[in-house]
Amino acid sequence: MKVVRKGGFLISRIHQISGRIFSKKLKEYNIEINPGQGRILFALWEQDGISIRDLAKRTSLGKSTLSAMLKRMRNDGYLKIEHPVGNERKKLVYVLERSKEIEAGYQQISAEMNALYYKGFKNAEIDEFEAYLERLFTNLRKYSEEK
Repeated sequence: MKVVRKGGFLISRIHQISGRIFSKKLKEYNIEINPGQGRILFALWEQDGISIRDLAKRTSLGKSTLSAMLKRMRNDGYLKIEHPVGNERKKLVYVLERSKEIEAGYQQISAEMNALYYKGFKNAEIDEFEAYLERLFTNLRKYSEEK
């Protein structure tokens, strides 16, 4: 009998329900961004002033999707986009004060989500699980870069 693997299906379902819970928590904290915008801010909070290319890599967002989101976030006062001195082709993205004001709440939501994800897990199980996820991500990233 053939074994049917359902890892991709489960990941998709986890992504869906996780997104709904995360969006609900954002509303509870009165944070007016969507999870995709949060991913962008999270990357910028880790390192401010990075190029759009690096930001796309860190967030796994396509360039056109990222560009549209950055434009909206710039218009909403969350970030600014500037050319470095002497390089009109490159664009660097920086967070503004409005982004910094929601960082603590966003970090709290992330901690709550992690507690929810790993409820009942031992540290060794979390480490092993995350190592498997890293391998999955690497496999998919390599494949997407080849195509």
